[in-house]
Amino acid sequence: MSDDDKKKEDKDTLVFRGYDGKVKFAEFDKHMGREMRKKYGTTLGDQFWKNGLPVLQGDDAMSHDQFMVHCEDVLYALADRNPARYKQLYDVGSGFWERGWHVVWRKQEFERMFDTVSSKCKGEALLSCEEHGMSKAPNIRAILKKEYGGAGEDIKLREDTFDLGMPTQAGAAAFPKGIDIVKKLRALNVERMDLGELCPPEDRDTYLHAQEKYMVKMIMRLLAGGEFDKPIKDLLLEIKFERKIERAGRPVNEDEVDEEDIDIEDWDYRNFKEGWVPTFKRLRSKLINFYKEKKFNQNGGEVPRNKLPSMLVKEMVEKHCASFLAPGFGQQPNTSGSNFPQDGRAKFSCWACG
Repeated sequence: MSDDDKKKEDKDTLVFRGYDGKVKFAEFDKHMGREMRKKYGTTLGDQFWKNGLPVLQGDDAMSHDQFMVHCEDVLYALADRNPARYKQLYDVGSGFWERGWHVVWRKQEFERMFDTVSSKCKGEALLSCEEHGMSKAPNIRAILKKEYGGAGEDIKLREDTFDLGMPTQAGAAAFPKGIDIVKKLRALNVERMDLGELCPPEDRDTYLHAQEKYMVKMIMRLLAGGEFDKPIKDLLLEIKFERKIERAGRPVNEDEVDEEDIDIEDWDYRNFKEGWVPTFKRLRSKLINFYKEKKFNQNGGEVPRNKLPSMLVKEMVEKHCASFLAPGFGQQPNTSGSNFPQDGRAKFSCWACG
């Protein structure tokens, strides 16, 4: 099959080929996660796909009360797909409330999941599934993730690209003038979460590229001095003010030196101080508000002075100004009638209300 045929097939239906394909593991992983959640619900779906179901038997088995709660989750998931099964399984004599029933049921569901994954794989990915076989069905995600999820040089390249702010090409600016900051921030945050997902769970808390503060520092550093410099500085001044208020509420210590307020322009100094790092949500809100204001105002993001918005002017002309203009405006006024009495003093009235 030619490369063009492969691309067409991948475009028509999601096909995971490992490294030799258009669909990356991260995209395939999200797709399968959605499929499992649609089938079993959010909790069970994620547990099936990531092989994180509660332990049924053995030393680490869940307690009886936990098992009862788990049974109800399973029952509702099954009843959602087939309501008739609810009454059938709810009966005490159905065997559903015994752990052995769930051992058999899980095995069947994992095998169905394995078949679903295999049907969406081709090439190297399909060979990986066949190599491990149905007996490894519960671990199929972990197997594919380890082989195609960005290990070795691939993950290192992604980390280096992330550190540079994910520019569109080598040597390009991460935040070029006129960039859609909404899409850019979303892409960076998604990549951060994807990198964290690739990291082993036991190392995730200390993995730098999965930490929100690391990403926030990187964004603020890359935006400094550019078109988003103003909202960054405004945010830092807000943080500085909040820190002063917080210190004002503490007992006075004459020996205490407020080193973190020495110079808010000193990036090398401030980036090592956690108290200066805002949350991503707060930074994102500040940048997007500035971006939208600049985008929808023609005067560089500033509200025009001594000038009414064009829509308001049009509305005023149509709804208000016309009522103050007499018919035949611009013609010689009629000086006869009750509005112009004989004493020469004109009496004026509004054409709209009289």
